Amino acid sequence: MRQENMRKRGYDPRNMRNREIRYNHYKEHYEERNLKKTSEIEEKTRSDQKTQSDLSVEESLPFERMFKDGILRVEKGKYSKTLTFEDTNYTLMSDDQKTAILKLWGGFLNTLDDDTTCELTLLKHPTDPSSMKKVLTYEAKDDEDQELAEEYSKIIRKNYLRSNQGFTLERYLTVTVKAESREAAARRFEIIEESMQYSFDKLDAKIKVLNGQERMKLLHKCFHLRSNPCKSGIDGLHREMEKVAGLEEGIGGLDRVPRLKTGENANKTVISPERLDFPKPSSMLINDTAASVSAVDIDAAELTDDFLLNIVEPAAPMILSVHIKPQNKVKAVKSVKQSITEIERSKIDSQKHAFRQGFDTDIVSVNIDHYDHQAKELLDGLLNKDERLYLVTMLVMQTGKDEQELKDNIKLLEGRLQPLGCRLMRLSFQQENALQGVLPVGKDAICTDRQLKTSGVAILLPFNTKELFQKRREALYYGTNALTGYPIMLDRKALKTPSGVILGTPGGGKSFAAKREILNVLLRTDDAVIIADPEAEYSSLVRRRHGQVIELSAMSRDYINPLDISMDYTTASDALQMKINFLFSFFEIILGRKDGLRYSEVTIIDRCMRKVYEPYFFYPDEETMPTLENFYQALLRQEDPAAKEIAMALEIYVHGSMSVFNHKTNVDIKNRLVSFDICRLDGKLKKLGMLTIQDHVWQKVAENRKHGINTRFIIDEFHLLLKEKQTADFSVEIWKRFRKWGGIPTGLTQNSKDFLENPQLMNILDNSEFIYLLNQSEDDGKILKEKLHLSDEQLSFVTNADIGSGLLIYGGTAVPFKDQFPKDSLMYRDLTTKFSDLHRKKQRD
Repeated sequence: MRQENMRKRGYDPRNMRNREIRYNHYKEHYEERNLKKTSEIEEKTRSDQKTQSDLSVEESLPFERMFKDGILRVEKGKYSKTLTFEDTNYTLMSDDQKTAILKLWGGFLNTLDDDTTCELTLLKHPTDPSSMKKVLTYEAKDDEDQELAEEYSKIIRKNYLRSNQGFTLERYLTVTVKAESREAAARRFEIIEESMQYSFDKLDAKIKVLNGQERMKLLHKCFHLRSNPCKSGIDGLHREMEKVAGLEEGIGGLDRVPRLKTGENANKTVISPERLDFPKPSSMLINDTAASVSAVDIDAAELTDDFLLNIVEPAAPMILSVHIKPQNKVKAVKSVKQSITEIERSKIDSQKHAFRQGFDTDIVSVNIDHYDHQAKELLDGLLNKDERLYLVTMLVMQTGKDEQELKDNIKLLEGRLQPLGCRLMRLSFQQENALQGVLPVGKDAICTDRQLKTSGVAILLPFNTKELFQKRREALYYGTNALTGYPIMLDRKALKTPSGVILGTPGGGKSFAAKREILNVLLRTDDAVIIADPEAEYSSLVRRRHGQVIELSAMSRDYINPLDISMDYTTASDALQMKINFLFSFFEIILGRKDGLRYSEVTIIDRCMRKVYEPYFFYPDEETMPTLENFYQALLRQEDPAAKEIAMALEIYVHGSMSVFNHKTNVDIKNRLVSFDICRLDGKLKKLGMLTIQDHVWQKVAENRKHGINTRFIIDEFHLLLKEKQTADFSVEIWKRFRKWGGIPTGLTQNSKDFLENPQLMNILDNSEFIYLLNQSEDDGKILKEKLHLSDEQLSFVTNADIGSGLLIYGGTAVPFKDQFPKDSLMYRDLTTKFSDLHRKKQRD
């Protein structure tokens, strides 16, 4: 039949010569068809361009009015509101925790009714270091610190710019409701916001609902993705938006508020780009930036939980928007049942066809079986499980400095989507609608829906890892996020309990971390710093910073009077009671009372203490401040034999070889930076020295609180304090009560196992919201995992970790960190405790 038709056209197919005739015939046919198609495309393009050129830029923006409280009227009867939310530590969670997050995210989506839709927006834009200048810059308090402050600032800014390849990823969720009026929409948003607050609290991701000005700034940023926000006028945006008519107050009668002369599109004018052209079918020009919006066609049967983050990973400005539209459950069940009926009908038809062809009727098309299984599984989920159906549209706007860079970025994204079982659909002649759909206003202007159930939508997670970066004046630098390279900037005073511990094996970087924090504090705050230094590691740093080093030993000429008393407590009686409690512990060590003092001893000490302080309370002065000599003499005047026994035990500390504590204070304890070097104290003297330091710190904290100054207390080799009952009890008391007095204690120890297995000392950990974990042994790691509820992924950052690397837990949020400084920097030379570095430094000096 085919050959007969060919003969009618004038050639014999069996003749080789007729191949040329056949080729010319088809060539003429296809050229005519292509010419016609090209003509239609050009005509449509001209028509489309004419229509778009007739519209102003403002009219291309997909909303009618923006109100001051953040509610936006998309169109008549439809309103939207946008919130921004933080990232959460999803990457470092255990499998069970990840499953719980998926359920929470899916549970939130299930709370949306049929008239409510949401748009998830991931906005990636260049990092603007100028907006972080105050946070990233350390200013010297005097000329001597200028070079150090500049070097420190340079290191931090370098890490900031290097993180995420110079880009910042922001997360937004826009909820759109149908309502007859703005007031009705506001009431619905109140209910939705409560549900969102609950869900995001469970996700450990703080949310913030944007007001009108903040939403306008967000839209402004969307139109200036590649430009410096300062240069594009965003600094003046706040002032301009206050003048426009669209941002009225958010209470009743909004739609009836008289408009100002600025006009209905005044707020659009402020944020709209200077130029918006559509010169090509599948791209546009926004100002001088080439841009294109494409749809992501989801062909994969299943998606992974990092699907969205894979799309936005390339180092280029872009916007990814996912429109999620819940379907009526009753209608969805009915639709699925109809689909199953159609599939069954197809299966019967397939069996009939197989019977006529003589094949086994049990053999059915693989596709039919697959669709049948999927449809029945979906129906079971809708009827028996907490599943719903959603229509999902995914749009992505990519940019380039020119058309070629835009093409390269599109090709890169196509390559990333292919292994994920998805493809990029170019939206020719739909770019204006696509732009409206990708903006975070809640308008789905492009219909490329994919039907997904709750579990399928919940897998589209926008979470990766949390950043610990606070834009606070006294935020201090603690290294960089090991996953993203982002600087960790924290203010411990923002915590409810700023007390902390630094745990790690010898050589892991504990002292370096403590010294780095001390320098941070001195450069950036007005806080006082006191150091308990059992190994003489901090003396050189303290002297270079013009602090006071107090060397306590049996042969020392630096003295601290343990009977010094501060009148900065509430009353004199409070001050005396604090000092008496200290003396009880002091004499427990002297008398060797492991089980505490006897009742008679407590009474005698209390009686004598009140006597020796009477002259000072009558006339407070350095000359009237009592010493152990005065207390010793008061004991001798008692007739009780127990008093004589106490005096006998005290004599060696007054007139004997251990009289280092029987002197008036002769060092500058008023200095902002004080270090107690107790390296050469041994035996009981070391215990008494550590206890005396703790008492001094309490008094310093009380004095500084009176002047509104916080006091940082750094305790190196913390396990030495925790070995003795008296100093351990005192430490627990510090961790429980210090915060109320403006104190911020930090304990450094290498014996994590002993520290964590002691029930009493666990009080210290329970009262620490700042935990800095460096390299841990395998045994210690197992204990930490249990006590701190760490996942295997989190634990991997502290077992066999490099020097200066580990896991930082701040207020319950755990982030892996790296704290590595250039070895040729001034700061590194000040902070290092490595023997080889110190030896080279000594040779240079």
